[in-house]
Amino acid sequence: MIGYVARTDRYGQTQNIGQATEVNLYALKRIAEDTTLNTKTIVEEFIHEKYGKETVDILTPVFMETDDILLSVFYTLGLNMTSHSRFELDYPSIYGRHCSGKWLKNPVISVGHGINETFHYWKDVVEHLSPARYKTKKTKDGEMTVLYQEAPWVIDNMWLSPEDKMNEKYLEYIITEKEYGVKKALWAVNEIKKVQSLVSDQSEYQELLQLYERTYLTSKLYLAGAKAYFGFRTYLNDTTNAKVKTIANEGLTSIEEITNEMHNYQHKGPTGGQFQWIDDTIRASDLYNKIKNGWNVYGSQKLNDSSGFNVEQDGES
Repeated sequence: MIGYVARTDRYGQTQNIGQATEVNLYALKRIAEDTTLNTKTIVEEFIHEKYGKETVDILTPVFMETDDILLSVFYTLGLNMTSHSRFELDYPSIYGRHCSGKWLKNPVISVGHGINETFHYWKDVVEHLSPARYKTKKTKDGEMTVLYQEAPWVIDNMWLSPEDKMNEKYLEYIITEKEYGVKKALWAVNEIKKVQSLVSDQSEYQELLQLYERTYLTSKLYLAGAKAYFGFRTYLNDTTNAKVKTIANEGLTSIEEITNEMHNYQHKGPTGGQFQWIDDTIRASDLYNKIKNGWNVYGSQKLNDSSGFNVEQDGES
């Protein structure tokens, strides 16, 4: 039996019909009709029909590079850093249920995005990026962790240690990848602006431009969040490291700036389904407040006003 099932959105509403993202549905339709077609040809067909023949040469590279943008913004060293597309860096399923290494016989990934390194999904990526509490068999309440439910062999093979291993080297990898995503997202916006005079239906042009402008703002939010979240954890593992403390504070400052920028952006995107773009500002602000208040789940270090995060904490882990 050959075929496919596509879930386009959740809860009976879709954001994909009549917009640029409909290219995904169009691709499924076309490849079902003709299995000899390649991706570039399908994308060119879609752009030609929706935006006009004169835009094809400019917009095709943007559409073709979008996967690279998404993989460097929403993924971190191959881990899907979201919850149903929502901004979320501290979510157990990221490090267990949704880790692609679960389905690979050889769980290794090659990451470009300015890094150009090969990583073992578990021994390298999850070991360093996951908080310690997600890398054990049981939670503090005695329940099985998501990771042990989903991939018990990872712990049984002793590929992970029950300690927070986030360090400066991996922080640099993460920032490199996120900065790459920001640069690529901005490039896409600038390319799209070149076709404004070539698109006959300006409402179609504006929808496309706004989609990528929101993507650019999101890329900056993920860079800020990564600096704050992973920088703070790195700091907790080495409180003498002034560099990582500076990075974490840069992230906190940027979260404030970018969430304000997102609130001031007039075009918040379609509503419906489980994802609302502007709600990412709420989740980012929650991360900001947790770090500012010492989020003691990271470790047993006692943070005080001299830590640079203006936090108060009792030191309990």
